[in-house]
Amino acid sequence: MSQTSAMDEDYPSLDHESYDGNYTDHGMDNGQQNSDDTIDKFLRPLVVSDSTLHRLACRFRHVYRDLALTSDQQFLPTPVTRLPTGQETGRYLAIDVGGTNLRVAFIELLGESKDENGTSTGSPTSRDTMRRAQRQRVNRTLERLWPIGEHLKKDQADDLFLWIGDCMAEVVAESLAPNLANGTPIPEELEMGITFSFPMMQESLSEARLMPMGKGFAIPSNLDLGGILLAGYDRHTRRPLENGQQSAKRQKRFALPKLKIAAITNDTVATLASLAYLVKSLPNSRVAMGIIVGTGCNATIPMSLKDLHESKAKHVSSRHPDAVETIINTEWTINGAAPPLHELNITTTWDTMLDQACARPGFQPFEYMTGGRYIGELVRIIFYDYLTSVVGLSKRELPANLIQEYALTTAYLSSSVAQIQSDPELVQHLTNTLPPPESSDWGWDTNSARSFRKVAQAVQT
Repeated sequence: MSQTSAMDEDYPSLDHESYDGNYTDHGMDNGQQNSDDTIDKFLRPLVVSDSTLHRLACRFRHVYRDLALTSDQQFLPTPVTRLPTGQETGRYLAIDVGGTNLRVAFIELLGESKDENGTSTGSPTSRDTMRRAQRQRVNRTLERLWPIGEHLKKDQADDLFLWIGDCMAEVVAESLAPNLANGTPIPEELEMGITFSFPMMQESLSEARLMPMGKGFAIPSNLDLGGILLAGYDRHTRRPLENGQQSAKRQKRFALPKLKIAAITNDTVATLASLAYLVKSLPNSRVAMGIIVGTGCNATIPMSLKDLHESKAKHVSSRHPDAVETIINTEWTINGAAPPLHELNITTTWDTMLDQACARPGFQPFEYMTGGRYIGELVRIIFYDYLTSVVGLSKRELPANLIQEYALTTAYLSSSVAQIQSDPELVQHLTNTLPPPESSDWGWDTNSARSFRKVAQAVQT
């Protein structure tokens, strides 16, 4: 279900499309200018030069090569040694368990369709390769999305996967409505594919065991992902009378088909595979990477077995003796990526504060600086620090959402604050959505609103 786009739709850019670096500067008085100068100076630790970014990229290159050879938590081999050709066909239930949302849909792979004369457009003699590449190869139907509540992330794994099973059952039941209407037999089994936005170890494409997780989830590691997903759905394969515990909302008039797992992948692997499926026939093209920038950040790349630790290479070659490369889930934001960030003084005091307050300090330092789950919290930490240490306000004077951890979300910043260009409009919006306590003498004004916007913009860039 993962999209070929690298940007998760849950966390759009904080930039407004017409942002030019200045907001309503006409007629700025000295007070506003002084306030802008003060916040700009305060935010200097977040400014990283192009030359520093270049040095960071070079150091990451060496660090990642070493991690591929040594780490047992990063640059993980997957069972995928070949990418799709674009000719595959079939209909599958698709499950995408992300860090923020659960998505369920039916996916139909169309392969290389036929032209009006019945001739396959996949012929190597075809002269309209570009036209072929642009034709739709995937139908997606009955797509549903559910936010994953914080209580589900913190609860027992069984509770989370029972909820996921209920959501899967809703989509499956809806897909079978035509069968009931016209008397068509209900299939005994449906094939499904699963993407999961967390690290996993796999012995085969249809099996996976979870590794330690981030993004606010408390699910234990070494969990059989496929098994617990099927268990969460299984109660829907029995008739309602056989299961007295089924809630009224979820009850069905008939037993649903059983599910068979065709594939389980990390979401970045799914992104790489889906992109390869869609654009394989473009001339002079090569799919190089699958990347996710959303709740978290991760990438998948093809790698030669000779560039991996011997144990990783053996893990692949024992099952695929002829393989010379495999698809690697980099997990590039886990703690092995931290040294270059510290060596180049890119990690700020605010980054350290966020890291230390996380459920697993030090686990994903790079993700804490880039993931959508953490951007809003980083803005909150920085702006709270500015208001208390520079402006001189006390904690009791400030809005509750500037005090409470993770109460200021990235979605709030991107969907509302970033869309407002006028200073007076922003002041009014912040007054309505982030009101200070009634007992406070402080209130939003042009200076504080502009400073808030500058913090959000600095964190993004």
